[in-house]
Order: sequence, then structure tokens, then C-alpha cells
Amino acid sequence: MKNLFNIFSRQSASHFSFDQALLFWYRHYRKFFLLLFLLVISTGAFNYYRYVFAYHFTEDEKKQYIESYFKETLFQEKNFLSLVESLESRKQDYGNNPSLQQNIFLDR
Repeated sequence: MKNLFNIFSRQSASHFSFDQALLFWYRHYRKFFLLLFLLVISTGAFNYYRYVFAYHFTEDEKKQYIESYFKETLFQEKNFLSLVESLESRKQDYGNNPSLQQNIFLDR
């Protein structure tokens, strides 16, 4: 019994030509890159849709998100209030007019 794989490989080796492959590439490379571009764009659009519009939260995840959001907002509010307080103290310091204790232009 003959080995069909060996027969096929010998026949394909005799018919394969690097020149033919290069010619095929030169004729069809634009179609290949267009197909690759469309594949990348469609993959990106699918991932965008999946992560933005088709998200799924369980009740526990929703509760955890709301609690973490509340803690973060409370923390930011404390920082904001301390910043406002420091700005008010700066405003008061700026509003105070300095007075000269010693006049250097007077005769001694």
C-alpha cells in the first residue's frame, strides 16, 4: 500500500513555486490588508459594545460598587473642605495689610 501523504507532498513540492507565491502576494496583498483591517475594527467594535453596553452586575457587585463610590465621594469631600479652609486662611493673610514697625527714612 502506498503512503498517500508522501505522494501528496511530492506532488505539491513539484508544483509549489516561490515565484508563484510572490506573484499571488503582489496581486492580492491589498485585499489581505483590507480583510485584516476589517477584522481588527470589528473586534474592537465588539469589545467596545461588550464592555460599555452589555455589562452585567450581580446584586452583590452593585452593592459593593455603591459602597465604594460613597466612601470615595466622602473622602473627596473631606479633602475639598480642608482645601477650602486653607484657601480662606490664605485669603485672610492676604487681606491683612502689613504695617512697618520701624521707619528707616526718619532721622535718628
